[in-house]
Amino acid sequence: MIEEKFSRHFMVVHTFVSDEARAKYCTPPEKRDPKEERLSEYQWAVQAAGEYAQCMQTWLGNDDFFTVTG
Repeated sequence: MIEEKFSRHFMVVHTFVSDEARAKYCTPPEKRDPKEERLSEYQWAVQAAGEYAQCMQTWLGNDDFFTVTG
């Protein structure tokens, strides 16, 4: 982790508000209009850290709902 100050772990599930929003999110930065620079993994991790939380992993599935068991 970039900062070791977070001690609790939570799983958060978000869904897209529309198919248009999903398509925009899934479009690679270099194929957007206007083009954007692709962040390195480190740059992404720095941006994913806030005052109260830090994103440790992200993924995108095909379904809106799923179950995680452990």
